[in-house]
Order: sequence, then C-alpha cells, then structure tokens
Amino acid sequence: MNKVHNLFPTTIFESFIGVNKKEKNFLLNENYEIISQNNIRNGLTSTDKFILENKKYSSLKQKISKEINNYLYDLFQINKKTSFYITNSWCIKHEKNDKSFIHDHTNSLISGVYYFNTPKNCGNIIFERNRYTNNLFSSTLSLDLNKLNNFNSYHYSVEVKEGMLLLFPSHLLHFTEENLSNEQRCSLSFNVFFKGGIGNNQNLNRLDI
Repeated sequence: MNKVHNLFPTTIFESFIGVNKKEKNFLLNENYEIISQNNIRNGLTSTDKFILENKKYSSLKQKISKEINNYLYDLFQINKKTSFYITNSWCIKHEKNDKSFIHDHTNSLISGVYYFNTPKNCGNIIFERNRYTNNLFSSTLSLDLNKLNNFNSYHYSVEVKEGMLLLFPSHLLHFTEENLSNEQRCSLSFNVFFKGGIGNNQNLNRLDI
C-alpha cells in the first residue's frame, strides 16, 4: 500500500463561530475611514485598530481566543507556559469592485480573519505560496500540470462564509478577490503574539517578552 507523508505543511485553521446579530450590528456601525492602496480607493477600515478590546465585543473575543488556543495548544501542541494574546484588531468593509492586494502581517506570529457579512459573489480569500518555499521543484521551474492540488499549486482559495474564522501563520501571503456583489463584504482581522518567557539559559536561547 502506498502512503504519502505530508511533511512540514502550512496549516490554515478554519472554524465556524457564528454571527451574533447584535454584535454584527455594532461592527457594521463602527466608525470607518477610506483605505487607499496604490493611490486607489479600496474599501473602508475601522478607525479603531484595537476593536476587540471594546467590552461590547467581549463574547466575540472569547470565542476567537478559544479557537486560537485550539490552533496553538491542541493542533501544534505548544506548551501552555507560553501564552498568546491578540495585539491589534480591525474591521474591513469591501464594497462592489473592492479587493485587498497581496500582503502578509508583520510583527505578528498568527493572524486571523472573521467574516460577519458575506453576500453571494463577494469574492474568496486566496493564500499564496512564498516563491522561496519549494515543494518538489524550485519555483524557478514551471512544469505542465494535469490538474492542481494541494501538492503542486501556488495558490489556495477559501470560499468565505458568514460566521467563518480563519487562522494562519502571519508570514503567509494572501489577498482577497474583487467583490462582485452589490453588498459589502465585511470582516474583522487581527494579529496574535506571545508573552512571557521561552527557551532557557542552559541553551543560551532564553527570551522574555
């Protein structure tokens, strides 16, 4: 019997935490400002960049924090002596024809996005393989393929759904497709870092944050 050992995967964690109508209404009615990318108006972002620190979102933050713990402690088996916290959090509204350009998240270990309004044809989120991360062949080669799969593709598309939460390494490149709907695609993004001490003095790698 053949067996595939899928070593060192890049793991995107998906869960559904639902949408509370009251919280959704609060999020939609936050103060927003225009996003300009490449000198082009491209959506709206909340003026509050620490939105999950607001007490009215304490239940939502608790749900998100639970999934972060599942991702880090259960899936990756990180020792619980290392604690993690959400550093910043903000909302994005993409109107018709808006999209986000390819980017990663600096000064962060884990990033996440929670979708609270996803009309039909609002566009997916696309994750892209770093060109310096090789699988079978170097990224300088482009072989003809019969079909794309998780082993040979450079892009991975996730269909966004209302109530969906995605967690992923902050260095993972990603972008969102153009919103072809007449309604807004709305999401809440956030970054996660650790605090406390890691390593030890014996190995000369102790780090306290």
